[in-house]
Amino acid sequence: MVAYYISSLVADAEIFAQGIRGHWGIENRLHWSKDVVFQEDRSSITGAHAPANMSIIRSIVINLLRSNGFSSMTIAQRLISNNIPTLLALLQ
Repeated sequence: MVAYYISSLVADAEIFAQGIRGHWGIENRLHWSKDVVFQEDRSSITGAHAPANMSIIRSIVINLLRSNGFSSMTIAQRLISNNIPTLLALLQ
């Protein structure tokens, strides 16, 4: 696969490559969590906007958990899934 990028940044190929790899590393980490932990690919949610809306909600949840120190989404789910006070504290 060939990909083309357009940028106004003046830099050599190595700098561009680092930025592109960094971007895809972040993207892959997010999508892996959504696919494996939240089983997004197996979701049976249908409708005009429901699948996209649930994807956004999953991304918000992942980012909220990571910003509160959780590196493992599975552990986070186990610790807070039945603990409403802890879940609400994450929102503050």
